[in-house]
Amino acid sequence: MRLTTVKKLFFLFSCLFCMSANSFADKKKKSASEYEKPNIIKRAWGDLTTRNNYYFNASELYKELVNDFEFQRQIDYNKILPFYYHDQADFSNNSTELETISKKTGIVLQLHDYSRWRDNAFLLLGKTQFLRQQYDTSLITFQFIVTTMKPGKMNMKLEYSNKDRLKYIRKRQKELAKAMGEKKKFIEIKYKLQQEEAKEKVESAREKQEAAIEKKKKQIEEIIKAKKKIIALQKKGKKIPQDLIDKAKGKSYKIDSTVLNANTTIKKIEKPKYDSNLPYVLLGDQYVPNPYYKDSTGNRKNQRPQDSLSAKAEAKFDKLSFWEKIKHKPSRPDAIVWMSKSLIELGNFADAKSMISYGKALHKLTKKQRREFYLIDAYYNVRRNDYSPAIEELENAMSYFKKKKEKAYYEYILAQLYQKNNQPADAADYFVKAGKHTKTEELNLFSQIQ
Repeated sequence: MRLTTVKKLFFLFSCLFCMSANSFADKKKKSASEYEKPNIIKRAWGDLTTRNNYYFNASELYKELVNDFEFQRQIDYNKILPFYYHDQADFSNNSTELETISKKTGIVLQLHDYSRWRDNAFLLLGKTQFLRQQYDTSLITFQFIVTTMKPGKMNMKLEYSNKDRLKYIRKRQKELAKAMGEKKKFIEIKYKLQQEEAKEKVESAREKQEAAIEKKKKQIEEIIKAKKKIIALQKKGKKIPQDLIDKAKGKSYKIDSTVLNANTTIKKIEKPKYDSNLPYVLLGDQYVPNPYYKDSTGNRKNQRPQDSLSAKAEAKFDKLSFWEKIKHKPSRPDAIVWMSKSLIELGNFADAKSMISYGKALHKLTKKQRREFYLIDAYYNVRRNDYSPAIEELENAMSYFKKKKEKAYYEYILAQLYQKNNQPADAADYFVKAGKHTKTEELNLFSQIQ
């Protein structure tokens, strides 16, 4: 091989090495925003490995930890039972298991941050922080899920398309126009009835007054006649009968002041004025709602047509489709529940109540998620020693229980709340129900004792 050829090859390899080194350096310097999104195959593989490896192991470890804790826990049935497994509980002995779960979920979030199980991993991480009583940290974790992982179906602004929105606005406007016409007719009929009633009242008062005056006139005429007869008999020197003397001495009928002073002129009732700026219309002596009134702050019913739908139409939109039932469920509703728990533990009851109200207003919820919102609302009221609303929310949650064991447990709590609220009859009914549905001997025994 010639020397020139060797030099050329050496020079070529040197150039290739320099180019590869530069490209590697440039690749290292790339920012996160410059990376391309993972393709469908990578995402599918990431979902599969996340679901069946890291997240699965962490979730199973968490379930095992909770089941062991519930099995070993001693419950005092004479006091109000804990609402949740973590209520009045201490997980300090399980700190190593909780740390392991946190590490496994951390691996998921580092390696597969694009996975659809990312919200589940964050939720599990928040639960472990909550059980370690790191309420500030868990609140931030749950808040991150609620604010950044908002699917379209959970966002009420995106729940209806503009076409559907306009359709329901027009439909609602027609319904309102029809209702306005009906209300106007009702007011006009009521106005005519009031006029007729006023006329009849005046006529009856006038008739009573005339009858009383006529009666008094007759009595006075009879007294005058009796006196004239007495004078005539005295002139003739005849004996005056006693009944004639009594009639002459008799007093005339006294007319009742209410009848005598009754108003005999028809009271003028002004025709109702439909001013769109006034919420009520004066009709005689009373106010009735104005059908043409428009709120100056804005027609909110047109801005949110889903609030104006009938109960049947709203239930239709709120119903989950077959695909929505079988596909991966978002963790955002559960995060709202756990965020409310963190706020309650921190003593921030006002924010907890607002989060509960927001969660209960969400659409496309499963029965279990709907039940959890009723339970957290009941728990919120129990923590504030406000038993009446707690009873109401727990009653609403009862229809969403499938397992008899869980239902019996909360029926016993409901019976205890009725006892606290001084309703012994209702408490006795729920103690009987709890005894029938339970499979545990302790709960059955204490429900019979109570």
